[in-house]
Formats: sequence, C-alpha cells, structure tokens
Amino acid sequence: MRIGIFSDTHGNLIALEAVLADMRRQGAFDLTVMAGDLAMLGPRPAETIDRLRALNCLIITGNTEQMVVRRDGPSAAWTAEQIGAERLAVLAGLPFSYSVEPQVGHELLIVHANPKDLEAPLRPDSPAGAASGGWNITAWPTI
Repeated sequence: MRIGIFSDTHGNLIALEAVLADMRRQGAFDLTVMAGDLAMLGPRPAETIDRLRALNCLIITGNTEQMVVRRDGPSAAWTAEQIGAERLAVLAGLPFSYSVEPQVGHELLIVHANPKDLEAPLRPDSPAGAASGGWNITAWPTI
C-alpha cells in the first residue's frame, strides 16, 4: 500500500499546489493524508481549505486548527474570519489521528505532533519511549 502524507500547508495555496504536483509525479497513492496545520499563518486560508477538501483525502487536525477554532490570538482570529463559519465547523470536527494497516500486522498511526497531544513534536533525537502511552516508537529513518 502506498500512502502519501503531508502537513503544514498553513494557508499557502501555492506551496500546496507544488506539493500536490510533486506527489502526482511520484505516481498513484492508495491513500493520501493531510496531517494538520491547514490554514493559519498563510495568505489564502479559505482557498487552501477548499483545495484540500476537494482532494477527498483524509485530513486530521493540527495545533493551529484548534487555535483557529478557539480564536486563540490575532492570527487565529483573522484566519477564523477569513474562512467563515462553515469551514470553521469543518476544522472543529477534524479527527486527532488516523490509523491504517498498510500490511497485515503493521499499524501506521498518523498524528500531527505525537500520539498524546498536538503541541510536543517527536523528533529523531527524542528518547525511546517519548511517545509512551501504548506507542513504541524506537526507530527513526535517516533522510
């Protein structure tokens, strides 16, 4: 199973289109997931949300979606105003995570930051067990 995962478009429609073009060059994916931070901080939040929704991909929430829903700060309030009530309701209803079994016996959990919350990122140098609570993340790929 081929899974395409991307995140953090932050309302930058031009960058999103570049990512999608690159994904098309990579060939077909069986599943595509947008892993949060859709619209806040960029110049075109409404258009970015609409483009993502048109993809019919899975979308999970990021920390900035929660900030926009709460109107937590000037950037979040501005974004909420730009996207309107219907899109705001969509952001409020996004799931925290998505789990898929790409092959029998292997589970892939897709989250924005970590399996526990939307704020603390897991990094390649995070200690083993940093994502405790049932998730055992011990190996990180080298890029």
